[in-house]
Amino acid sequence: MDVKALCLGVLAKGPATGYEIKKLIQDGPYQHFIEASFGSIYPSLSRLAAEGLIEARTEPLEGRPDKKIYSLTPQGREAFRSILSRDPPEDKFRSGFLFQMMFADALGPEEKTAKIEGKLAEYRARHARMVEKRTSQPLSEGELFCLGFGESLVTAAIAYLDSHARRSAAPAPSPAPARRVRAGTAR
Repeated sequence: MDVKALCLGVLAKGPATGYEIKKLIQDGPYQHFIEASFGSIYPSLSRLAAEGLIEARTEPLEGRPDKKIYSLTPQGREAFRSILSRDPPEDKFRSGFLFQMMFADALGPEEKTAKIEGKLAEYRARHARMVEKRTSQPLSEGELFCLGFGESLVTAAIAYLDSHARRSAAPAPSPAPARRVRAGTAR
């Protein structure tokens, strides 16, 4: 998926300005799909318009620059359906926290535990926001599916982090006694 496809998806829900599209992609329900900035959204909108997949109408504003409102054309709606019918690429997950845990042997036990507990608190807060969103507003079938999928991932992460927080807080077992090897007897 690319920024053009995401712009088509946002506009499939209804007309929007470039700023509204940016806010929905960066802070709204579409933030989990790809990273996109003004520097990628506006060129994508220009290309989509040049391809005849979207159109823009200008709404004059008093004392401010005119507002450009984008909407899908019938060709854009068909192109979006075509995008949805393709097999999606493999999901990728990147995490600075997992990077730190990969090399946690270099941290002291208290620091490692603090990082795990901090991430656990972050995931619990995220889960609470998801529950609030699910119960406070009407959501489409697709939004409910994505929210439920996200809740499942967050719940699993909470369980995993919680078990590791308890384990890392427990006293470390005594190391096994070292075996002595005599010269000439090692195999």
